[in-house]
Amino acid sequence: MLDLPERYTEWAAQKHLEIAPRQYSRLCPRAPEEVVPEVAVTEPRSGSRYLWDPDTPVDFSAIRLAARVEPADEEIVWLVDGKMVAKVGYPHSIRWPLRPGRHRVEARMARRSETASPVTVVVED
Repeated sequence: MLDLPERYTEWAAQKHLEIAPRQYSRLCPRAPEEVVPEVAVTEPRSGSRYLWDPDTPVDFSAIRLAARVEPADEEIVWLVDGKMVAKVGYPHSIRWPLRPGRHRVEARMARRSETASPVTVVVED
């Protein structure tokens, strides 16, 4: 098994590499009560700026929204400007189509009250 930094997790999955688990598993000896529920937005970084090109097809004019979630088997809800855009499970990432303006991106656990600190991104036209 590989023990890579978290930023390589998606790459390793695409390459079908077996990576060491980073989250609690029901097969692990520790009790689930020891896992502190947490969600944090890892992409994009707050303050990121993007350039919107109206001639670029929507499928190619999107950014990745990604989150770190404990426990990893929890679903999260992605919100942009207070509106739900997706409900996803592991690996907790989606592609969000760019729109000009200042946007507030949030991730919340679907079945718990934990919410990530929001990030703000600007899409310039």
